[in-house]
Amino acid sequence: MDSRIVALIPVRTGPANGCVVLFESGRRLQLFCSVEKYMNTIAHFMGNDNKACRRLFKGRRGTGVRLNDGSVFVQMKLAKEPPSFGYVLVPAIRGLLPDDQERCVIYFSHGLTLQTYWKVQTASSHLKMVEKVLTIPSLEEVRVY
Repeated sequence: MDSRIVALIPVRTGPANGCVVLFESGRRLQLFCSVEKYMNTIAHFMGNDNKACRRLFKGRRGTGVRLNDGSVFVQMKLAKEPPSFGYVLVPAIRGLLPDDQERCVIYFSHGLTLQTYWKVQTASSHLKMVEKVLTIPSLEEVRVY
């Protein structure tokens, strides 16, 4: 059995949008639905209203979603071409480091990493915004370099 989901990554599979579900165990599962469709399905299953949650951010992109089980996801730019926004589980993030092109690499527990298409400063500011708006516990343990 897989562990929890740590990221939903958008992918283009031919003419259709798809997504890759990254589990804490490192397993990747490719699905043939968009990231938004998958996240909305999870939210619907839990009795969540993602649209209402997003309104807390006043229309900004790169926002967060708190599901009714208490898990909090932040949107990050995870693909170069649209659709480019995916979701990352906030408590699973252990560090943010720049790569050789100054793009942010997210470090998770268990040695997993995930490339973003934002700079570390942008990713960090979005994490802090989600922390503030959704009033989640401090993200002080996330190391930003």
